[in-house]
Amino acid sequence: MPLGAWKEVEDAAGFVDPTDRMEPIEVAIAALTGCLNVAVETTAIANDMDVDDLETTVTLEFDPRVVLMIHDVDRSDGTFDDIRVEIEVGGATLTDEEADILAAGARRSPVWNLLRLAHDMALIASVR
Repeated sequence: MPLGAWKEVEDAAGFVDPTDRMEPIEVAIAALTGCLNVAVETTAIANDMDVDDLETTVTLEFDPRVVLMIHDVDRSDGTFDDIRVEIEVGGATLTDEEADILAAGARRSPVWNLLRLAHDMALIASVR
């Protein structure tokens, strides 16, 4: 999957066409959205719920100043504001109680938990 950066960054770095590739952050948001959809649909199937339509919207505020080296890495905690997830589920027979069950099911998403829970991470750089 070819990934890119902002067009201005690619221009400055000398990249040539195509410059309309998905940015890595867009891929991460798409992965979260897709994984949430799978978790909701799986929860619906497991609970014999009839879901007619499903729309998931993920939004967040992104400040690129750390990646663009305007801010130092010690300010990385300000790169993102809170991630907001809205899931709208349609079904002729769905109840508010079932909506709560589906919301709980969304929290089973591995990508949701990867982004939401604290994890130890190590970055190892080497020269070849």
